[in-house]
This record gives sequence, C-alpha cells and structure tokens, in this order.
Amino acid sequence: MSSLRCPVKGEYFNTPEENSYIEAFHSILEREVIERNEFASYYEAKETIQRFITHYNQSRLHRSIGFIIPQQKWEEAMVCNTTKLKKLSN
Repeated sequence: MSSLRCPVKGEYFNTPEENSYIEAFHSILEREVIERNEFASYYEAKETIQRFITHYNQSRLHRSIGFIIPQQKWEEAMVCNTTKLKKLSN
C-alpha cells in the first residue's frame, strides 16, 4: 500500500453486535427454515428461502415495529418522507 501512496488507517472488523437486525433475521431464518427442512438441492433451498423472505417481509407481524409487517412500516416511512419533501420544497 505504501508504494501506491495510500495511507493505512488500521484494520476494521465487523462484529455481530454492529448489526443486530440482520443477526436476528439470520437466527429466525435458521430456526424456522434451515432446521425444519432437509433440502434435496441448492435450487430447492433457494426457492424455500426466497418464499420465507417474502413471507417475513410481507406477511409476518414483527413485535419490534408494533406488530405490523415490514412492508407496512416501509410504506408509512415513504409517505412520511414524501410529505416532508413536499413541505421542504414549498
């Protein structure tokens, strides 16, 4: 790196504590899908996980966001952001 004249500022390591949301999702995915199924192929595993992710985001109620689905929370945030942008532009 020094030959490229790029300063090295130290190393950075990710830890599970830095993104508790994805760690929680991985735990739920493992518990509800991986441990309950025996997949015959990569394709079958991929399809099952994709169905679970769709269910997780569009059907499953989440306690941490007030027992609504993430899609609802996303839509609420988008309406709120659009309203704020309109107010700022006026």
